[in-house]
Amino acid sequence: MHQPPVTRIPVVALVDWNCQLREVRDEMGQEPGPLEVLEHVAQQLSRALARADQRLRFEIRLRLYCGWHREKKPTSRRNALGALSEEDLYALSYSPRMVFRDLDFGERAVRALRKRRVLPPDADYLNTKC
Repeated sequence: MHQPPVTRIPVVALVDWNCQLREVRDEMGQEPGPLEVLEHVAQQLSRALARADQRLRFEIRLRLYCGWHREKKPTSRRNALGALSEEDLYALSYSPRMVFRDLDFGERAVRALRKRRVLPPDADYLNTKC
């Protein structure tokens, strides 16, 4: 029997890191590690995407938002997440229909109207807290 072709769908999931961290911390009763929080995010995405057409394959890029720097130095959370490998991300895939491809940080705006730009595109956002 011939299988219908699989359609690949790129997904960018915008994640408020602090909200997810607090939710996992409340469930665990202790400070979670970055992989534990990412697993929580992956489970939520998996449940949300499970209702979609079975012929779709989701290639997910996570864009995490938090205060990733103190002054000009990356926070320990930023360093821990930056040290994750492609294999760590791939292990988050709970289904063959859902593959995590990339992890990005929301420390810079992706795009803004010229009239709304306040800082140059390569500016650091100083003194953000996480």
